[in-house]
Amino acid sequence: MGGNLNRAKLKTQYLRGPTCSMGATNDSKDMHSATKLFLALTLCITFFLTALLAETTIAQGEFIEKEKSLSGNLSIEQADGKNYIVLADNFKARKGPDLKIFLSPQSIDSVNGKTAVKGSILVENLKEIKGGQRYQIPGELDISKYKSLLIHCEKYTVL
Repeated sequence: MGGNLNRAKLKTQYLRGPTCSMGATNDSKDMHSATKLFLALTLCITFFLTALLAETTIAQGEFIEKEKSLSGNLSIEQADGKNYIVLADNFKARKGPDLKIFLSPQSIDSVNGKTAVKGSILVENLKEIKGGQRYQIPGELDISKYKSLLIHCEKYTVL
């Protein structure tokens, strides 16, 4: 927001020139009114653009421990036309040698270590075993076809 205010100040200086397209005169009262109007319009446009670019939460949930220690909240969010898996600050997983994030078409009740990758899409290797993280979901994937998000140790087929 600081950058937007600096641009507003530069444009305000431009409005103080002898030929102003807003019809203001060199009279300080008119210039003050024109400056206030310009700043108000700039702030309205800034807030509108910020709202358009804000993230939208598509889904949210909580991890369910299957075979190994796993806890925390997660969400799927959309920003800039892309979908992201967001692990909350309270995310925590047990350390493993080959932890990966998968989107699975199987329900969390029916999936197990041996069937975890069946029909699943690999999103990315897990970066950290605790704390907030964000992962971009590949391409134009229709996320409505997936029922669960898995943290899976592919090497030992453990959820």
